[in-house]
Amino acid sequence: MNNKEEIMVVDDTLENLRLLTEMLSSEGYKVRPTQEPRLALDSALAAPPDLLLLDVKMPDIDGYELCRRLKQDARTAEVPVIFISALQELRDKVRGFEAGGVDFISKPIQREEVLARVKTHLQLWRMQKFLEERVAERTAELQQSYEAIQISEQKYRSLFDYTLDMIHLVGLDGNISDANLTELQALGYAKEEYIGKPLLDIIPPDKREKTAAVLKKVFSGETVRSYETVFITKSGRIINVEISAFPQFEDERVTFAQEIARDITERKKEEKEKKKLEHQLRQTQRLEAVGTLAGGIAHDFNNILTPILGYAELVQQEFSRSSTPWQDLQVIIDAGNRAKELVQQILSISRQHEHQRQPLQIHLIVKEALKLLRASLPTTIEIQQNIQATPGVVHADPTKIHQIIMNLCTNAYHAMQEKGGVLGVSLNLVEVNENDEKLLSMILPTGQYLRLEISDTGHGMDKETLDRLFDPYFTTKEKGKGTGLGLAIVHSIVHSYGGHISVDSRLAKGSVFHVYLPYFQSSSEVFSSAGEEILPMGTENILLLDDEEVIVTMEQQILRELGYRVTGLTSSKDAWELLRDQPDLFDLVITDMTMPHMTGLDLANRYLTLRPDSSIILCTGYSSLITGNEAKSSGIRAFLMKPISRKELAKTVRKVLDEQRV
Repeated sequence: MNNKEEIMVVDDTLENLRLLTEMLSSEGYKVRPTQEPRLALDSALAAPPDLLLLDVKMPDIDGYELCRRLKQDARTAEVPVIFISALQELRDKVRGFEAGGVDFISKPIQREEVLARVKTHLQLWRMQKFLEERVAERTAELQQSYEAIQISEQKYRSLFDYTLDMIHLVGLDGNISDANLTELQALGYAKEEYIGKPLLDIIPPDKREKTAAVLKKVFSGETVRSYETVFITKSGRIINVEISAFPQFEDERVTFAQEIARDITERKKEEKEKKKLEHQLRQTQRLEAVGTLAGGIAHDFNNILTPILGYAELVQQEFSRSSTPWQDLQVIIDAGNRAKELVQQILSISRQHEHQRQPLQIHLIVKEALKLLRASLPTTIEIQQNIQATPGVVHADPTKIHQIIMNLCTNAYHAMQEKGGVLGVSLNLVEVNENDEKLLSMILPTGQYLRLEISDTGHGMDKETLDRLFDPYFTTKEKGKGTGLGLAIVHSIVHSYGGHISVDSRLAKGSVFHVYLPYFQSSSEVFSSAGEEILPMGTENILLLDDEEVIVTMEQQILRELGYRVTGLTSSKDAWELLRDQPDLFDLVITDMTMPHMTGLDLANRYLTLRPDSSIILCTGYSSLITGNEAKSSGIRAFLMKPISRKELAKTVRKVLDEQRV
């Protein structure tokens, strides 16, 4: 026999040293004997042997300490150590294993036993080095290395225990028969309480059916790669894992399943965050697209509404308020104003419209909205209202309050559309104080609030729907019947006013929305449409410019009826030539913003350069280029959004002309 392996033998007893040296040399092993533990340590570190045989009791450094030092150094950490000692106690053997030994031979030694154990551990050492090389080469395919290991537990125990992935073996009875240290540490179990545990005990109930199906496939001889499930730790924590499961054979029969589980909890969190960010990006892009579309619609729609409202108001002046034609025309004007508000709502989706807050008694807006709703709802929907009039106010934009009411009531109608029901609307004053746990849970500061409640007796909502109710683009309606923006806009408006919105709902019972808005005790003016107002007049000379001829004609007629001298043009180039040649001819210039060749803003800037004290009113159906504040800061005296009512035009013109005289 011609073995090439080198074995270091360390024993302070010369007789034992000679015996072991002769025994191993006769079998062809290279032997490096020494009686000195320190010399043995230096020699092993300088040229690591393939195996060490250590006596336990030695002077200066005993075998346990020598083994520990060898294991602490990377050069000898993997060299197998077999202890040879006369010690027979179990604790002595355990100390040997704890120090890093792989075997323990009791004295008096038997030749056959020593040679057999040495041969076995050298084989294991060779196999371990081979496996480490294979793992280093094929880290991406760890399982192929495991499939190549069809030997006993001792031949792959080191690899089994210290891999970064969790590994367990499952018997045909479904119980865990073995698990590596990585898995025990990750799940928080001691080995003795984990071995024998049913695998399904560490799987959540809703995942057990899938896991049982995988085990069934593996026990039938199939390999299942990369399926995801969840482990439950001893403390109840959840670990997301990706598992590959392999059948293990003995005599061509599957005897157990080996599963390799990789912790993907962080990866799942990252994937979830990535999806969330992608969803937010898509929503932002969709809102930008809606905003662009809304701007175009607003400009064209307001230009259409301007002559409708203007001519209706002009014709209305020819009749008395009590006449049928006057009242019919008022219906047209009211409808036009609602259309104007609709444009403002469209713009608010993309936050492209400026809203001014003012003190409001919102019970008036609620009653007005319910009148509009009553005309559009079927008779199967009964409206029950309990509207409390209050002397105080809410600081808000009337269009947005109207939008809240209409959106919530429309949702309530859709919930009762098929079978009918009762739409309840109530408005009352509530107090949030430090003892009111329910209201304080809404994170509302203490104080008074107006509570608007809108209820229905429809189909109600489940928890999943309630959790996503205010998400943009979330809708339960059929395709084409809802955008999913209504409640998101309501939520945004309410919170922008420092309020809160909540909902209670039960399936088949209906829903109740609660809107809380901060309430202020105030005697501020509350606007009313009752009575006829005398509009201010004048005799000044005005240049009126708009590329829509119908708008020029209509506004020209309004202003002339108010006593003004008006020159109407539809070309900004013609207007500029007139102003350039006669800069002092007009007391006031009223120009549209969006026109071909030269915008109203460009015209205004040129005229202001020519005549800095000039008075200019800029009108627009919609423009993303300038806001009212920006227009005024550039020298323009007033900024009007189309459609412009007769009263608004008259008051603005008079105000600008009067300011010019001051």
